[in-house]
Amino acid sequence: MSLSIEIAGRILEASKRRANELRSPVSIAIVDAGGHLVLFERMMSPYGWATASISIAKATTAVMFNQSTDSVAQWGSGIPGFASSMATMSQGKFIMAAGGWPIRVGGATVGGIGVSGGNGPGRDDEIARAGLATLA
Repeated sequence: MSLSIEIAGRILEASKRRANELRSPVSIAIVDAGGHLVLFERMMSPYGWATASISIAKATTAVMFNQSTDSVAQWGSGIPGFASSMATMSQGKFIMAAGGWPIRVGGATVGGIGVSGGNGPGRDDEIARAGLATLA
């Protein structure tokens, strides 16, 4: 199974709704199982340029490790040089920060979502999970 543009669109729209409810303009990236960008939106135009790259890195990291980026950060922080090595190997598409989750359909990982720019603790994660809730 692969990530369709329709599923990605539903996830993106639900994430945007939650971001708007929280008054938290963010960048949202959705990648396929290979880490290729499927959909992206930056709600904070014209500023927030760094959040674009960060959201893509979060989505890619979630796919790379098939787990939340918060989980990757928790176990990866104890490995010297892990973060810098992975960032170099992935050409900047790796990050150890909450806000990235794998997208699973029928038990298979078909992509990842990454959110960056939340204006409060846990916002990126909350917004990403709101998007994923459309799959339940």
